[in-house]
Order: sequence, then structure tokens, then C-alpha cells
Amino acid sequence: MRLRLNTLGIILGSFFGVVYGVSVFIFWHQGDGPFIYYQQFATWVPIILVSLMVTGWYWRKTNGDNPLTFIQGLQFAFLAYIIFELITLVANVILHNFLDTGLYDRGLLFSMNEQKQYNVNHGASPGEIKQIQDSIDYTTSHPQKGMPTVQILLGFGEALMGAFFKAMLVGFIIQKKDVKAAISRGNA
Repeated sequence: MRLRLNTLGIILGSFFGVVYGVSVFIFWHQGDGPFIYYQQFATWVPIILVSLMVTGWYWRKTNGDNPLTFIQGLQFAFLAYIIFELITLVANVILHNFLDTGLYDRGLLFSMNEQKQYNVNHGASPGEIKQIQDSIDYTTSHPQKGMPTVQILLGFGEALMGAFFKAMLVGFIIQKKDVKAAISRGNA
């Protein structure tokens, strides 16, 4: 029995969401530095994108190389991304708002201090360095308790927009047109 393409999307989205969620808690347990570096690494490494492309292409090949429309590829990939992002959202809310309510501020301070050090090392103007220091001072004097709801919603919305564009890329790559039908219609 062959799995439907959307079922594979659900499986892949769930798998990568759970892997991400577990690894977030593992790196959080290691400390703020490893946690923040992992967050940056997980954001930029296209493991899911490549996995979706390979899975979609392989599914198409094992199903008789039948035509696969762009829309079918888009649905498969976007479904996987939506499930992944929902699991990611839940993991981050649990971590930032229930287990470690100071993590959000510590992450901001860690990132701003790194940016300040980078600017100092690369000859930034004193005005730029003062702006960063003012942000550090403000964050230190006005701590948050957990991740703000607005930040959660904005982050989720931004993630879904990025996911949609990546899903479009997957759809374009794994689609297979019916060349014979296109020739008979004169669209080839």
C-alpha cells in the first residue's frame, strides 16, 4: 500500500516538529549559549526543505512517475510545514512561558551583547554601539515574564509566510507535467 502524498507531509511535519521540540529542550538544558546557537542553526539549515524535495521526488518516482501538479506538491510541503511550525510553537511557548520565563530576556541580552561585541571588533561608530547599549540597558531594566503573546503570534505568522514560499519551491521542483497531454493541447 502506497501512502498518499499529503499523509507523507503529515508524517514528515510531525517527525521534524518532534525532533525540533526535543532538541530545543536538550539545548536549553545545556545553557543559554548552546540554546541560542542551536536556534540560529535550526533556522538556517534547510533539512526540512531538502527532505521534502527528496521525499516528493521519490514518491513521484515510486508511483509510476505519474504527473504531479504544482498544487499537489505545494499542499504536501505546506502541510508538513504547518504541522512542524505548530509543534515548534507549542514547544517554544512551553519553554519560554512555563519552564523558564526569563529565557526570552536572556536570549535578547545574549544576542545584543554579541552584536555589540561584533560592532566593537569591526569598528562601528560610537553612536551605533551606544544604541545597542541603550537597548541592553532597557531590556535589563524592563524584564518580561515569558515570551510576549504578540511576539509569539508575529513569529508564527512569519514562520508560516516563509514556509509557504519554501513549499512553493518544493512544489515547483517535484511537479511533473503530463507532456503528452500538454503537447496535445499545444501548451508544451
